[in-house]
Amino acid sequence: MRRILLSLLVIAMLVFPSTVQADVAPPANPPGSNPGPDSELTQVRMLAETVVVNVLQTDSPRAQVTADFTMRNLGSATEKLGVRFPIAASDGWSDFPEIKNAVVQVDGRGVSYRRVEGPEPIFNSKDTLVPWAQFDVNFPPGQDVKIRVTYDLNGTGYPREWQTTFYYMLSTGAGWKDTIGSAEIILRLPYEASPQNVILSKNGPQGAKFSGQEVHWTFSNLEPTRGDDFSFEIVKPSVWKNVPTELNNTDRNPKDGEAWGRLGKAYKEAYLASPKSYPREDEGGLQLYELSKAAYEKAVTLLPKDGLWHAGYAELLLVKHIFMSTSQKGPYPPDLQRGLEELDLAYQLAPKEAKVKDMLDLASNMRLITHNADGSPDFPSLTATPLPPSPTVYVPQTPPAESSAPSATAAFQPGPATSIPVTKTPASGPALPLCSGAALVPLALLLALRRKRQ
Repeated sequence: MRRILLSLLVIAMLVFPSTVQADVAPPANPPGSNPGPDSELTQVRMLAETVVVNVLQTDSPRAQVTADFTMRNLGSATEKLGVRFPIAASDGWSDFPEIKNAVVQVDGRGVSYRRVEGPEPIFNSKDTLVPWAQFDVNFPPGQDVKIRVTYDLNGTGYPREWQTTFYYMLSTGAGWKDTIGSAEIILRLPYEASPQNVILSKNGPQGAKFSGQEVHWTFSNLEPTRGDDFSFEIVKPSVWKNVPTELNNTDRNPKDGEAWGRLGKAYKEAYLASPKSYPREDEGGLQLYELSKAAYEKAVTLLPKDGLWHAGYAELLLVKHIFMSTSQKGPYPPDLQRGLEELDLAYQLAPKEAKVKDMLDLASNMRLITHNADGSPDFPSLTATPLPPSPTVYVPQTPPAESSAPSATAAFQPGPATSIPVTKTPASGPALPLCSGAALVPLALLLALRRKRQ
């Protein structure tokens, strides 16, 4: 018993790390950043800047950054300044990785830079010095000087997750005279950009405008502080690429149940593309949840005897409501009840499949199911007397905008869940309590046991 308790304690520490520790996040890659002057006093102003973060279609999240700056000396005398920007930063653990392939141009001509030491930019620590790139520029009075900086930027995130983040620091350019006249930050994806693959949080940069493969943010007369530093959270390109592929497959063959299942799985992975695979709560995430449901409905309608697609559908429905549930009594929300029905069907059809066993373990740990004397699962909520409807556990803050969903979703109306009946006989009994947060300990481990076909 002591060994079991110790194991649970270790798991709890891994899944719910203490907030007082600084290294609960994955090691961070260095951010992109505005250049700043090496002098405390200057008459040179940053009139305009355009930063393009071009995300590449690679297995390991990576972007190419091109940053263009228009500088003007507002004084009456020429200034020769050392312009610099950080090329390394703390990863939050014990290392200081550097950005790669930095190239600098001034008025269209390549210039070399030298490595100097400067304060660590992430934690703004003057006691910790890291490499900065520095190059000399002449700023004649009243003339515009163009500076371009390019380099490669790696995304930050847990390797097994479906989300990644790129960082860009505007605050490093605060040393120039006055405000930044205008700034445009552009995130460019290798496919059409939308709130479904770009995660827009309330705490992130506001005012995003989508145009084709790009997302634009614009500012004027900006006095940059650390609160203005950018983070771009996106679904990993290696994950999102499956969405257009399977949309094309379902368009070409709308009766292909496997393609619909793969599409549901692709949407589900994008929906769970937040840190530690928590369901997304942003508008695009809620859209993905509904799109995944619709695709899975089509899959289990076309392939009613495929236990793995029933198990994959059950995962979508259960995981959302497990995270959104609280410890309360009452009838389950319809989607949660449907998830248990799908899991029951999956067990009947494929009881030995690892995916089905994983989902049964999850439901058992969440106290959604019990076990019979022979060890087989029992689904009390499927045999209880139906109770009057009650409010659902989770209410979206903003209903998904129908017009922003992929057009392929209008090609079908979800059919009945399945032609296989749930083999339960009605019986009277109280409604079960929804799972409590304390039962979430094994969830991260169970979610890691995903199979390719689910």
